Amino acid sequence: PVVLSDAPPIISAEDERNTVFELKIYDVTYLHFHRNLELGVCLSGEGVCQVEDTLFPFKAGDAQIIFPYQRHLSKNVGESHSVWCWANIDITEVLFRAGFTNQERLQKWMYDEMGLYGIIDKIQYPRICELVEETFQILQAEPGTNLHPQEIFASTLLELILHLCEASRGLPKLPLHTCDFTAELAPALDKINEQIRNGYIPKVMDMAVLCNMSPVSFRRTFERTLGMSPKAYITQCCIHKAKKLLACTSTPVSQIAADVGYENISGFNRCFLEQVGMSPSTFRKMMQKRN
Repeated sequence: PVVLSDAPPIISAEDERNTVFELKIYDVTYLHFHRNLELGVCLSGEGVCQVEDTLFPFKAGDAQIIFPYQRHLSKNVGESHSVWCWANIDITEVLFRAGFTNQERLQKWMYDEMGLYGIIDKIQYPRICELVEETFQILQAEPGTNLHPQEIFASTLLELILHLCEASRGLPKLPLHTCDFTAELAPALDKINEQIRNGYIPKVMDMAVLCNMSPVSFRRTFERTLGMSPKAYITQCCIHKAKKLLACTSTPVSQIAADVGYENISGFNRCFLEQVGMSPSTFRKMMQKRN
């Protein structure tokens, strides 16, 4: 299963959306991808991160670098929880705002020279991990700490990209230039997120119209791109939202069913059981025990 999970991108070291919040790894239960660069640093715990078909073990001090459209998922090992900082960064916009206007050079670095990704071992790549940590220090600094926060933020990211290019020498290069395959489905993916967020289940016919495709062509393109039918994807998005609400709120199950677009609770319970292997109430009890 794969879900588009776009957080608002950070585009400035003083962006008002740079809010720190807690996200337990078990809240993210599907492979997912973003349109922007995702950086992370593991503060404690250990586990494994899957990026496409490759598994990367992680531990405290390691960094995570996920490029746009790479499908990934992190999981804890054992009963203890990992603690992470993550940031979803629009690196092109960050550098442009700081005066780095040579977009062709940046695109070349990003799409032609990258071979290192996933979990970055702090022992093997100390400077790369330090730069990721510095990125979060800049983002979390109190306003006024730095005289030129945008420029410092951009220069740190630029140094990180260059170090990644150097470390990628001799490694197989990532086929990131092919990652724009979701562009033709972007209107549908955005609409699915919007409607499910507002408590509606999108109709496949409407998604096809948004993408200027016939229903048959839309279904074929969707399955080729995400490996599942549009209906299956929408169902997984609904259940993904429901799991978060069950784990993180005390909202009654009947209300959660309505919040994710189901007209009756029996249909929701049946779908949840098929997708998760247990009832919503059982899932909530399991999450409460973990907390």
